Amino acid sequence: MRTVIWAALAGGVVIVAAGFTARNVREHVRRDAVVPGLPWDTIADLAPYRQAAHPLHQDTSGSTFRVIVFSDYQCPACRLLDKQLAILARKMPEVSVGLIHYPLEGHWLAIDAAVSAVCAEAQGNLTKFNRILFSGRPLHRNSWLEAAKEVGIGDLQEYAACIQSDSAKKVVSDNVALGNALGVVGTPTMLIDNELYVGNPPQGIATILAGSGKKQ
Repeated sequence: MRTVIWAALAGGVVIVAAGFTARNVREHVRRDAVVPGLPWDTIADLAPYRQAAHPLHQDTSGSTFRVIVFSDYQCPACRLLDKQLAILARKMPEVSVGLIHYPLEGHWLAIDAAVSAVCAEAQGNLTKFNRILFSGRPLHRNSWLEAAKEVGIGDLQEYAACIQSDSAKKVVSDNVALGNALGVVGTPTMLIDNELYVGNPPQGIATILAGSGKKQ
């Protein structure tokens, strides 16, 4: 597996995604940052990542995720990437896309946002909920309930209990631990087939997928 590093362009400002570190949500376990640009080939088995990914788009056959994105709801570059993923789902419905939550340290609402998304997924509303959190609206403490109502979550009482639960927080913590084990240090980071990309690749995800498919 090789790593490709890109800088994300947003409003003329270069955002180097690898410039951040993350922490374990529950234990605050730090990991030494991986040197950007070096191959991250210590993970031979990518199955745990595909199994842990939350389905943003699943094709009708339930195929293995070809795109897995490590993302943070307060990350501007992640919001741009989410728009690309929505386009990808329309253009390439046969490609399954998964999400692994990776809230960054310093983004004070990102952990709560990730936990709320886990609870929305439990009621079958992750994709719509994800789109709302990435819509560009300012996030605040009531964003989760507002988004839950907007997507039509059926049991708001169960949802409210879920976002306070240790089990939902552990899902996010486990997601972060998976990212740390892979060497993820910033968002967005994507696994596309068996290659790792940091930032928004300028050639587009569909182009990468097409090239990857030819190599397989």
